[in-house]
Amino acid sequence: MRLPRVYPIVDSAAWVRRLAPLGVHLVQLRIKEQPRDGLLEEIREAKACCTSSGMQLVINDYWELALVAGCDFVHLGQGDLEGADVPALRRGDDLPEVPAEGGGQAVSRGDRSASPCRC
Repeated sequence: MRLPRVYPIVDSAAWVRRLAPLGVHLVQLRIKEQPRDGLLEEIREAKACCTSSGMQLVINDYWELALVAGCDFVHLGQGDLEGADVPALRRGDDLPEVPAEGGGQAVSRGDRSASPCRC
């Protein structure tokens, strides 16, 4: 898989919808300032948009909700790995990892290698 040199990181499904007609191939949903209520619906909405437009979605931090929504990629910061169920994230179809920026890790649900990508 060849990744774009730059990809947008957005804070809402509305932004994902705005990017879809622009030919974006990879987008990260990073919601930081929102109550947990409603996050699953926001993630599902972003996932549906990405699926219909051919974009790849990476969910930042909310690995449990990403699994429930059927997302393929999760970005976990170094501090988030200890609480994450990495084996659960790795089950599924064989899909490549997405490298993380700034010292975080990206884990694909389908990656069954020994450890997450270290950047």
